[in-house]
This record gives sequence, structure tokens and C-alpha cells, in this order.
Amino acid sequence: MDKYQEALDYLECITKAFNVTNDISKLSIENLQDLIDKATPKKLTEPYFDGYEVLSGYCPICGLEQEHMNDDYCVDCGQRLDWSVE
Repeated sequence: MDKYQEALDYLECITKAFNVTNDISKLSIENLQDLIDKATPKKLTEPYFDGYEVLSGYCPICGLEQEHMNDDYCVDCGQRLDWSVE
């Protein structure tokens, strides 16, 4: 489990234990979940393979075409990308 997920689990545990239901705690949990989702690598959609590696594809979140394997994140939405071949 990574640090973002640990922090989210801790925050959810504390808010439940102390019955905290205010908008700030809800927003904090939502924001942290958004960070976890963006930091979790997602496979490109419609990947183009040359037989050895993925050369291009589309961001699974915003749909922007990705052409640079060295880009770990989408330049448009910031989603972390997974260029691996299964």
C-alpha cells in the first residue's frame, strides 16, 4: 500500500471514529482519493505496438493522444500512464 492510500485510510478511520461529517473532511477525503487515482498508473487505450513496445496510445482519462514513452504522465490531465506491454 502506498503512502497516499495509507493517508486516506487513516483519514477515513479518524473521521469515522470521531463521527466527523463536516464538508471539510468530506472534501479532504475526496481530494486525497483524486490524488490516489491520478498517481495510479493506467494503461493507454488503443495502444500501438511495434512488436516490442508501445509507441503511442490515448490517455484513458482525457483521451489525449500520447506519443512519447518517456512521458510518465499525461500532459493534459496529469494522469500517470502505464506503457508496459502485457
